[in-house]
Formats: sequence, C-alpha cells, structure tokens
Amino acid sequence: MTASEMFKKYAEQWLTQSPISVVPIIGSGVNMQAATMHGSGKVLNWDTLLKSIVDFPSISTPIPDNLPESFLRKWETILRIIAVNTRGYMPYRTEHDLQKKVQQILNEYEEECKEYDLYKLIVDSGFQDIISLNFDRCIALAGATKSVISLNQEKSKDGVTLYRHSHIKTPHHHTRVWYPHGDTKRLDTIKLGIRKYGVYINWIESMRGTYMSRWYEEDQKYCNSYGGDWIPPHEWDRVVRTWNTPASWVNIFKSAPLLFIGCSLLPDEWPLWYLLNQRARQTAFLDQEGSPDDRPETIILTAGSNRPPHIRNEPEYLINIHFDSYTEMWKEVIDFLEKAKKITRTHS
Repeated sequence: MTASEMFKKYAEQWLTQSPISVVPIIGSGVNMQAATMHGSGKVLNWDTLLKSIVDFPSISTPIPDNLPESFLRKWETILRIIAVNTRGYMPYRTEHDLQKKVQQILNEYEEECKEYDLYKLIVDSGFQDIISLNFDRCIALAGATKSVISLNQEKSKDGVTLYRHSHIKTPHHHTRVWYPHGDTKRLDTIKLGIRKYGVYINWIESMRGTYMSRWYEEDQKYCNSYGGDWIPPHEWDRVVRTWNTPASWVNIFKSAPLLFIGCSLLPDEWPLWYLLNQRARQTAFLDQEGSPDDRPETIILTAGSNRPPHIRNEPEYLINIHFDSYTEMWKEVIDFLEKAKKITRTHS
C-alpha cells in the first residue's frame, strides 16, 4: 500500500464521523507550507527563527556556526554565549530577553501571514480541537479570534500552558486551538530551553494522575451499565471532550486520534514523547484477545528521501506514513481538509 493509499484509508474513516474526531497536531512545517501556497518568501521555521534572534541589532555577540544539531541545545548554547559575553547578564535574564525577541518576531509574522489560505482552510475544516506546537496564533487569527483563554487562577506560570487555548466560533462549528509550548499573547508562557521542558513534564505528570483516576471511575460506570471489561476508546474520547473542570490539551492528547502534520516529532520533544508513552501504556490492553480493536490512531506524516530514524519501527503504537515527496504529502492533506470543510458546512 502506498503512502497516499494508506492516508486516504484513515481520512475516509475520519470523514464519516460528525464531528471529525481526529486532532491535528500542527508543527512549523504548516507555516512553511502556508507560505509556499501563498507564494510568499516569508518562511518561518525553527532555524529561521533562531537566525532572526541572533541577527537582532541589540545582540553584538558573534554566534558560531557549529551549533548542536538539537534545537533545544542550539537555544541553550546561544543563551549561554550571550550571557557569558555580557558581564552581569545572568542566563535567566538572557532567556527572558531572547523570548521577548521571539514574541516580537512572531507578532510581526502573525500580522503579515494570518490571511494565508492554508490557515483559513484548517479553521474551516471543522475539527473540534487542534494542538499547535507553534507559538504563533495564525490559525486562531485566521478564524478572527484574538483572545486566548486561561484559567482564572493558575497555580504556576510553568503550568499555564496546560490549559491555554483559543476558542474559534464560526457559523458552522467551534474549534479549540491549544498551545502546549506557549503563545505570543503572553510572553511567560513561551517554552524554549531544556529547563522549561523538564519542569513542564512534572506538571503533565500531575495532570496524568488525575486523568487516570477519572478514567477508572468512568470505566467502571460504563461497564456497570453496558457490560464488558473496558470502556471503548471512541466512547472515552467523547467523554473527555466534554470535560470542562478544567479543559486541557493533555487530556485530549491522551485519548483522541492524533494526526501530526508538519511536525517531525524530534527526540527533543520530551513532554510529547512522555505522553505518547503513557498513552501507549493506557491502551496496551487492546492487544489482549477479546478486547476492543479500535485503538485511537497516532499518525505522523513525513516525507523525503529517508524515513526519520527516531520513528522507525513505529514506537508507542505510532503509525508513520512516509511520502516520497512533500508535494505528494501536502496534496493528500489539502484534499482531506477540503473534504472536511465541505462536510462540516453540509452538517451544520
């Protein structure tokens, strides 16, 4: 089966559901494709973002070309070099100032690029939830939504991004856009660097414990009412989407079918890999004889001459659909989004 055939098989299943249950997880590759479709030279990915930061007039420290390959370690290396070469400039202060530059660059990008057709198409496709690994709010702004929703009382700024999201309301549907890594609306939510990723896992773990306790409770209720040993995954996903005490991207990530688009899911993504591991443990029982066979999909789309080595052999029940070219991959993704948009407007 070719990559296109394999993707179409899943796409056809998702398109029969109303509302569409799959949750797109958006990476910087979506920004690059949006610019390509628009015919713009304005391309934004992690490398261009770092270059823009280093090229700021206020940064006079030369940065070497031989930076580590890992994005997180590139950030940490640049941060240390700038701090060391400026007397009295502590690393934590350096990080804060660099994040301000990130915010400024991305705010400018949002204003220039929020009208790109791909962002509007994603908004119109009728997804209940979208998880954006980018800091920019282009998708929300394309849906005419500027505000970002947070908890009224947040325990710590490190845990803020568990709950922050934009709520897009259209005549045809509502969509929540989540920002696990933070967003441009609030500077201190932006998560860059190894320390912030490490602290974040503690917050995710505390939420995972609460989530699992509730899962066992709901499972028992379901089994008492309908029989069986386990609540079916699709039914559990439906229940989780109704939670509002408080709503969080972590719960959705744990239960929903996931589709990574424009996201290479590098080993740097410790919080995501941690959750993928926990998600796989939670659904391991589905491999037992007599169990439901509808494990929620975890699909990552990749393209190019080589399949990324860190997702070979499909760890954590991850399904890698690898296309020969990005052109082929995006042709299938755009076709899926267009069909989803049509169905959403028909059913509204």
